[in-house]
Amino acid sequence: MLPTKYLLTPPEELHPYVPDYLRDTQAAIYPDFDPWQHTKDEDTIMTNFVSKGYYTTSKVNFESVSARSSLQDSLPKLTVQLASQFSNVVKLREEEVNRIPALPKNFEGTLFNDLSGPGFSLPTRITLTDHKRELWLQELSSSYASLSKISKYVPHGLKRRQVLEQCYMKQIPIKRAIWLIKCCYSLEWKSLMIKNQNKNENTNNINFQLLKDWTDNYVFIMEKLIFEMNTYSDDQIRLKVWKSEINYFLKLIGNCYSLNLLNKEVFHHWLVEFFSKVENFEFLPLTLHILTTFWDGICQPNNISDNSQPFFLVSKIVETLLQKYYQISNAKSMINDQKYIINDIKKNNSIKKAILNTIKSLVIKLFQTQSLEIFLFPNSSWDTYKPCLYEILNTNNDTSRMTNDIRRKLELVSYRNESLKFSIYPIEKSLGNDPANYFPAPDSNNEYITQLKSVDVKFTKLLDNNSIDYDWSTYIDRESFSVGHVLQLLIWTIHPSRKDHIDSIHLATKILLLRINSMEGSQEYVFEDTIWSLVFRISKIKPENRNSFVNLECLYRLLNLLIVYGIIKVPTYIRKLISSGILYLSDSTDKFFHCDVLINLNISPLTKSQYNMVLKNMMEYDTSYFENYTYDKLLVMSEELKQNLLNGQDDFDPESYPLSVKSMVSEWYLSYLCNGDLKMIDKGSLLRNFRIFKNKLEGSHHLYKWLEFIVYHQLMENIETLEALMDILMCNEKIFSQFINDHILFIKTFIFIYINILKVKDSDAYFVTSFMPFWKFVMKCFPVEITIDEDLRNKMSSVYENEKLKIEKLTKEKQLCYSIHDNLVNEKSEHNIKSNSPGSTPNNNSVTPTNRPSWNFTEIFQINIRILLGKNNSVQEQSRSRKIMLLLKGSNVREYNKFISIFLKRKDFKLYDLYFLIGSKLLTLEQIQKILGYEYIMQLISINSCEDSLEMITPYFEIHCFQFIVNNFQNISNFCIENLSKYYHQFLGILIPIGTRSGLARTSTKIIENLLNQSHINKTQFLEDALRYGTTSNIVNNDLECDIFEDDHTLDELNITNFYHKLDFTNLWLFQSFTSYQISILMKDEDGSYMDNLKIFLFELIDVCKGNCLCSQLLQQISNVDILRLIIHIFEKDFFEKCLSDLGIHSDDTVNTNFQNDNDEIYIPIKIIILLSQRISKISGSSEIKIDNEMFQLICQNIQKFYCLTEENLVHEGKRLEIFLKIFTLHQKSIFHYIVTCLQTNHKNRSNIIQTIKSLFQLFDKISFNLNLKLMLYEILSSLKSYIIYSSTIISDSEYHPVTSSSSVTSASSQNNTMTGNGNNNFHSTLNIPRDLLNLPPFQVSSFIDDKEKTNVSDDITLGITLLPCGTNNDNFTEDNMKKYYLYNVKDEVYESQLHNESYYNISNYQSDHGSSFNNSCLNLSLFNTAYERRNPK
Repeated sequence: MLPTKYLLTPPEELHPYVPDYLRDTQAAIYPDFDPWQHTKDEDTIMTNFVSKGYYTTSKVNFESVSARSSLQDSLPKLTVQLASQFSNVVKLREEEVNRIPALPKNFEGTLFNDLSGPGFSLPTRITLTDHKRELWLQELSSSYASLSKISKYVPHGLKRRQVLEQCYMKQIPIKRAIWLIKCCYSLEWKSLMIKNQNKNENTNNINFQLLKDWTDNYVFIMEKLIFEMNTYSDDQIRLKVWKSEINYFLKLIGNCYSLNLLNKEVFHHWLVEFFSKVENFEFLPLTLHILTTFWDGICQPNNISDNSQPFFLVSKIVETLLQKYYQISNAKSMINDQKYIINDIKKNNSIKKAILNTIKSLVIKLFQTQSLEIFLFPNSSWDTYKPCLYEILNTNNDTSRMTNDIRRKLELVSYRNESLKFSIYPIEKSLGNDPANYFPAPDSNNEYITQLKSVDVKFTKLLDNNSIDYDWSTYIDRESFSVGHVLQLLIWTIHPSRKDHIDSIHLATKILLLRINSMEGSQEYVFEDTIWSLVFRISKIKPENRNSFVNLECLYRLLNLLIVYGIIKVPTYIRKLISSGILYLSDSTDKFFHCDVLINLNISPLTKSQYNMVLKNMMEYDTSYFENYTYDKLLVMSEELKQNLLNGQDDFDPESYPLSVKSMVSEWYLSYLCNGDLKMIDKGSLLRNFRIFKNKLEGSHHLYKWLEFIVYHQLMENIETLEALMDILMCNEKIFSQFINDHILFIKTFIFIYINILKVKDSDAYFVTSFMPFWKFVMKCFPVEITIDEDLRNKMSSVYENEKLKIEKLTKEKQLCYSIHDNLVNEKSEHNIKSNSPGSTPNNNSVTPTNRPSWNFTEIFQINIRILLGKNNSVQEQSRSRKIMLLLKGSNVREYNKFISIFLKRKDFKLYDLYFLIGSKLLTLEQIQKILGYEYIMQLISINSCEDSLEMITPYFEIHCFQFIVNNFQNISNFCIENLSKYYHQFLGILIPIGTRSGLARTSTKIIENLLNQSHINKTQFLEDALRYGTTSNIVNNDLECDIFEDDHTLDELNITNFYHKLDFTNLWLFQSFTSYQISILMKDEDGSYMDNLKIFLFELIDVCKGNCLCSQLLQQISNVDILRLIIHIFEKDFFEKCLSDLGIHSDDTVNTNFQNDNDEIYIPIKIIILLSQRISKISGSSEIKIDNEMFQLICQNIQKFYCLTEENLVHEGKRLEIFLKIFTLHQKSIFHYIVTCLQTNHKNRSNIIQTIKSLFQLFDKISFNLNLKLMLYEILSSLKSYIIYSSTIISDSEYHPVTSSSSVTSASSQNNTMTGNGNNNFHSTLNIPRDLLNLPPFQVSSFIDDKEKTNVSDDITLGITLLPCGTNNDNFTEDNMKKYYLYNVKDEVYESQLHNESYYNISNYQSDHGSSFNNSCLNLSLFNTAYERRNPK
């Protein structure tokens, strides 16, 4: 019967799957009922078989009847019996066949453990030869050998590390390796258990120690395999073996980790610590792979891991990941190999990107799954990690809701870290790129260009120190460098007080170049605009006051050097000068300054016409500019100067020529020296050209180009010339690295000349001349170059060892000294024979080969020092005598110093003789000081004291003199103070340049205090002279020397405003020292009024300097901790009292003007308090600042006062509350201790303290307008809770009371509700803790941000939008239309407030006064999920 004949209909009571509203479009589907979808083959089968039925014939003939009737009765009984038998079979199999009995009936032995049967036994250890043990290991590593055969015994010698090493070396299959590890572990455990059976040692301790020992071996092998990676980098075969070994061992340790065959806790600690210590970038990929493998075990989710140990590990991982991210982001190359640097930028970037992506993913996982507390860092670390964290989380392209959650968490973490920072408030606001924003307001005194609105004190200290080994490139990359830093750098460079910093101009240029070429480099035009704006501002200073702020010579040299490097351009300056209109203002004196600047700049021939035009415009005011300084006149002066140099006349006055002329001549002179015939350079020529370039032509960059030329062409004539070159390089050590292009090549060439050429050519001078200071100088200045270049490192090591060996030979091998002396004397004798004419009389001191002198130290010393100091002796004779004197010094230093002492005591010399001996390295200032005292020292270091000594000053004398002054700064200064009438200006010349160094800051303060304590000193005159040091008005003359002792009035009689209004970053150190002196004087008042006088002085100081950003830095040189605490007490008490009297006293639309102003003067006291607290911590080593009971009561009263304010008043008082919380944090430990003491049951102030804590919580709940303030309060409450819990865990008198969350305590015996106090007080009274404190919410977003959905939205909400009233003629405006449109919430994707839709003809005109309809504007599109598409219409 064919199925097509029937139409199947669904059952009536069966409900289909398809809903009713979809039955029009979809067919109904019923459960377990569906028409047959037949095929042609199925139809054939159905027709031939199914429709006819099926019948099978019997197999035997006599079977004609079915057996169904006979089986129908007996089959159920058989089924029950069969089921019973099957049950017995299952029971028999489980209980008899498959079950291994734990203890047989006749078993009397001991089991290995409770889970092992009697037939189980550990393999026995047997002693095998090395060969047999190796065969056994090979069989174990082979998968074809039967394990049951080889598992009967384990060879001796396989224990812990040996087992693991054999596993990865033999590549034993993992399952067999696990078996071997288990067996060896069990054998060792069994041995330890038997050994400690009689000691009654805890089994757990044995297991723990054994597991830890095995884990240490896992860790050891893992470290070994990781560090072997670089060992086989050149051997591809061994590298392939290493890869298989590390791959195998990672699998093995992963299996052992899963089977708990190692101590996970120890392994986690090692892995985190190892990851943090990896510095080589090559090991990072493998280390990150291992870390991600065991990531889930270390970083468990926050709701799973409750113990503190994983929290510590996760915190460590977060900090390490961010640190690695920062290092990799700033790394130029990912390969830290000495022999190989990646040149392929794409490959390097791909490696960097892959590692950074791995770190990003791990940080994002931690940020989403862990507690936010792991992202709290110390102050210094947060400044570094903050941009990295923002960069990582901003790249997370998740859903919008997830991004919003991350944004909230990130904001919370950022605010929390900022609130924990112990920094100065407020955070400096960005003043932009306009230089005018950094200078004082127009209504103030514009002449004080040094009083910038934003000053980096640390940057000034770095500039003053400028150590040769400081990495400025790292500083530029890490620190922010704004326009304010550029202005600060330029003003520091050209300030008169820094004129003795010969490297200041080159340092400023170097920093600007580093900033331009850095990763976040500023555009050049920003720097150029800043520089020229500073020049224009300098021009506005009155000419009589300009020298007090600017050293014009330094300004000219700085501008010319910036022009050489292309940072600024003269045509730009001329265009700015013309466009400003200054040249055409008759009453302005600025134009004269600009013409002076322009005359001293390097003018190219292309700007000749513009230059002459500017000078021609000055004809109306001053004709001398155009008559004397046109471009052609400058060329004439340069030609005149060139001719003088060609004629050997280098004694010209450099001040008679403008700097532009000297620059042109300097460039010509360099070309003249380099383009002629190559001649060997002796010491005299080298020093002459050095003085011409440096002192006469002021072209230091040209000097170093010439030095490079003579070094690369190997033009040094002898060792003496090379020694002079060494002294020149070390004399200008801070600019050496800037002007030498290729440091490695230059140093290698220098070593080649010294070792391979001059050592052979001038061997005697080689032995007596020491180059050790230069090799130390190179190693200190160029550590990176020496590390990178292996050849240079080997050469430096070799030459350094040779230098030490040379010194030892001169001391120990007397025969070598005799030989060198004889060679020098014979050279002298041959020269005398050749120089004497036939009729001349031979010199009495001549020595012939037949009459060789003996080694007599005394005679040799006397003869040669007489030749050295003789005026009629030739340069060659003096050079040979100097070598002999150096030989004497090297052979026996003690004997040489004895004869030098005798020479000095006789005083048979002139001052320039001492200059010559010091410059020749035969005498030191230390020797002169010990024998002759500081009087001779002062004459030597005062260049102007001997006019004939100027030519005798060598580069080495400058080095030695400066180093001696730095090392003996305090002693020299005190000597000058004792003889101030004679050495007053020398004292200023030492104090000002040297005293600005941060390392000598405290010494400078002591020196100034020592000076001001002298009763005969005119303090006013001293401060004025110190402030104008370096200016043309501070000229040494007798009148000024007398003024210092004219004590007509003391500083105490003057108003401090006469001096403190001059405070700026260049003289901050001086005002700090004077402030320290003034406060020390006030503290000596015997009438007991020092407290009031000190308070008056401090607030008068703030009142004078309140507009100066350096006001808070004035007290930084006070070293007395008691005075510092007293000052803090004065400021805090004044602040608390003012808060109690002024809080909330203002109207709704005005703010209290006593503190709230644009200058943020309210922050000055808190800046001082924070800086002084940091100084106390630095001096005493303790950060705790204790407070008395009076201050604590004021704090409690202020808390109550803040709590009573309304939220609106709290908004107005936000700054005060911020300062109050910061002061609270400073005294946090002392306050908490007092609180814990008062929370005792019987304490009289217990109720007040509880009320204060409740007020803090209520204040925390009330603050919703400022997340930073809320986080600061949370930090205080969280710290208080932790402190109380810590105090409660201290055991007093062997009693312990656990911490619970109860809010009140009734008795000490109530263990459920008891807390002990601070153990230092040894009290047993219970603590009464508010429940709110113990139930402090966790550090998460929900604790600070109210993220509840607003369910009830008012219909009359306007959102700041005013809808037009409906017209009266709108017939089509019905109630249905009103309910059709709503405000659309894009965030939640729901419609909220209703909108009224007006008819088109009722919409107001665009030009109507009351505006157009809201729904007819593009603004309404933002209220729905719509947007404009920027494309052409179709």
